[in-house]
Amino acid sequence: MRQLPSFRDGDLLQVWELAEFRAGLWFGLGGAAFALLMFALGSAYRDRLASIGGVMLAGSALLAVASALPVPMAVPIAMAGMAGSAACVHALRLDPMLALVGAAPFGWLLGWHTGVVDIAWVRFLVAVTAVGGGYLAGRLDETWRSEAVGLPMFLLSVAGVYFTVPDTEATASILGVALVFSAFGWPLRWLVLGRTGSAALVCLLTWSIAIDSRARLSSMIAAVMCLGLLVAVPAGVVLAPRVVRRKGSSDMLVVGLLAVHALLVFVAAKYGGDDGDAHTAMGVGIGFGLVALALGLGFRAPEQVAAVAAPTTRVERAEVTPASSRWAFNSETNRWVRTRVSGGSGSR
Repeated sequence: MRQLPSFRDGDLLQVWELAEFRAGLWFGLGGAAFALLMFALGSAYRDRLASIGGVMLAGSALLAVASALPVPMAVPIAMAGMAGSAACVHALRLDPMLALVGAAPFGWLLGWHTGVVDIAWVRFLVAVTAVGGGYLAGRLDETWRSEAVGLPMFLLSVAGVYFTVPDTEATASILGVALVFSAFGWPLRWLVLGRTGSAALVCLLTWSIAIDSRARLSSMIAAVMCLGLLVAVPAGVVLAPRVVRRKGSSDMLVVGLLAVHALLVFVAAKYGGDDGDAHTAMGVGIGFGLVALALGLGFRAPEQVAAVAAPTTRVERAEVTPASSRWAFNSETNRWVRTRVSGGSGSR
């Protein structure tokens, strides 16, 4: 077990000395290069290919972790199952909540068949965090897609986990990969996590937390707390959907979101689970979750203004079906904008 380099002794540069972190950087460079190549070549489908960032990040992180320690076959199976569930629900345009149902069996697989400590609450926390956290992170990334905040927020969360758990073989590997990919999120807005990538990533990160915190289980709770606004903001949307969004795009809103998320991660990493008492850490975790949820209620993605359609005649308005919205890539502004598209008219 390593001596924590975290905020406690100020030796933040120790991470650069870890072989698993450097391996993560190389895997991240390879995965990001491939994702950017597909993004550049598929100019007509950039609004779809942007989500390949999350898929490639998850795949690169899995390879990086596997190069540092043995990974049970059940882990990539659980990742693929959760990602596939999210992809199917999205492709069939079903209720997103159904992704939780589809991911539940794979959460059980992750918690009970991947070498996690044989303690009931640990296994349950792993399953719930992987299933619920993956869904919420995907929902945040979808809502904030035009701002591409998912990648930098995930990087902050992984950094907090690294500075929290006593062992870092798995976490440092993911940190190296996430550091590379986050450069293409906000403010460049080239790649996003996507629902599929978010589900796979949170699944892998949750397993890594469980493995790296076996020497001090209270740190596992603190590490889960490091998810912060990545899950608290979309949870706030679920609980309070009527909160009004801000008009237009605001970089200051993104800066505020990242700043508050970084603050929550810092508090979780510094104060959560230090004393080694898991029961105390549970109480701290519940209180921390309520605070994070309250802060998350104050953030809503800026509302994107769609192009105004030309006025139609009275007959045309009666025949046109309700419009739907989709994300489209605007090459002039180099960002994604949600636009409203007509479902077609009743005439043939």
